[in-house]
Amino acid sequence: MICGEAHDKEFNATAHNPPSQLKTYGFILAIIVGVGGLAAGGAGAAGYFQIGALSNMDQIDAIIMMAAGGGGGLIFLIIGIVRTVKNQKMDHGPSIPIENQADNLQAPLNLHQLKLARITFSANTFKGEIRGDQRFGKAEWEKYFGEVGKEPPLPEDIDDILNSPCPFSENESVKVKDTHMLVLIPATVNGENLTLDKLGELIKNPKCGRKARYRYYDDSETKKQCGQEKIGVSRWVLMTKDVLPGSKGMSLQSQRKLVSEYKDYHVPQIAEASVCILMEYIQSGTYLFSASKAKPDSPSASTYTLCEETLKYTSKVDYSVMVGAFDTDEFAIHTTVVITEPDRGVAALRRL
Repeated sequence: MICGEAHDKEFNATAHNPPSQLKTYGFILAIIVGVGGLAAGGAGAAGYFQIGALSNMDQIDAIIMMAAGGGGGLIFLIIGIVRTVKNQKMDHGPSIPIENQADNLQAPLNLHQLKLARITFSANTFKGEIRGDQRFGKAEWEKYFGEVGKEPPLPEDIDDILNSPCPFSENESVKVKDTHMLVLIPATVNGENLTLDKLGELIKNPKCGRKARYRYYDDSETKKQCGQEKIGVSRWVLMTKDVLPGSKGMSLQSQRKLVSEYKDYHVPQIAEASVCILMEYIQSGTYLFSASKAKPDSPSASTYTLCEETLKYTSKVDYSVMVGAFDTDEFAIHTTVVITEPDRGVAALRRL
């Protein structure tokens, strides 16, 4: 959404079985027969026009040879070529159709790459304290920051939700409670509207716990356009503790489409993502969506999540907002117009 304006599906791996040698030979034979038929048709044409050694051929026979040989040969040739080309395309091995190919500047992940992405996802979501039966609600807000008013009730089936298989893991033993954090996003803190600007003030000086601060935010277009946007209504959210497997490097449009394919899930708003990631750090000191300095041994370790909002600049180009690269108590709120970036993926958020 533009600042100021205020599903359950598993990743499916499409694997193509390579064609049998018998089919391949059959397509080649069709090409050979087709070429032979065209040759026969050519001979018939030569006889019809009385060319060379076939000048004495009866014209009726020549017409039959030209029509049957040429027409049949052309049909066999087309079948052989088309099927062979199609067969070669299907023989490139398994791939993951995780987004529209016309919208993606990178090749789709193969099964091995996606498996590694899922392993990383599971490892990163295991961190911190806001997981399992733990949550960051009214009591935690009051401990670290202050009064947040009445806590909205959780859904009656919250236990079923938390104990259901995580839709982003191929392992059914991995539950939502293992990969998500359950956090209250309050409308107010100590009687003041919770905004990005207000959150930035709160994290600098909590009543206890760790301090943090924004990076790239002061004097930014994000602050100008979104800094005073109100939360509106207090709500509970479930957000993944890492970007979705395979989402890094996808185009902005494809990342949004990926999340929309999962029932009840959305791309998080800036404030929602920021609150979830920062509350985990304030409470446990865990860097989620961290920068390379926090994980120096990990390649491409910096991680951002795309956010829902887009910004309007004077150039009329839409800029997307991303948050993360969290390190040494600095939390980045950044904008991008680049179609793909290797360190930017997308988290998924469910509003309860």
